Amino acid sequence: MSRPDWDDYFMGIAQAALRRGDCTRSQVAAVLVRANRSICGTGYNGVLPGKPGCLEGACPRGQLSYDECPPYTPYDSGPSECIATHAEMNALLFLPDTEQAVTCYVTRQPCHDCQAALMLHGVERIVWPEGEWTA
Repeated sequence: MSRPDWDDYFMGIAQAALRRGDCTRSQVAAVLVRANRSICGTGYNGVLPGKPGCLEGACPRGQLSYDECPPYTPYDSGPSECIATHAEMNALLFLPDTEQAVTCYVTRQPCHDCQAALMLHGVERIVWPEGEWTA
């Protein structure tokens, strides 16, 4: 039996977490990891706890077909507005102020805003299935 390397291990945890995503179009998850290779935060795309989400029909974007709203269409305005918070932002949102993540494993390449937020919080490496970014 072979053990997964650290990247495969943490990406596997992110893959498990994405099943909690509250989106009918794309489920995404993120795992924040300390320098000692322990998890300090997780997040998935969705609305704040207690609010109706995409799976309940509350998201305008989630009710549009891919013909009406192609992938990578801007999320924040018009009839394709998305009410969810990205997985990376949710992971950072619940990260205690005293914690420092150095790596973020995410199941999809982060958007520019999420990458910038991760960098501002001290993340030095972002890994997704098709690639990675290093400071």
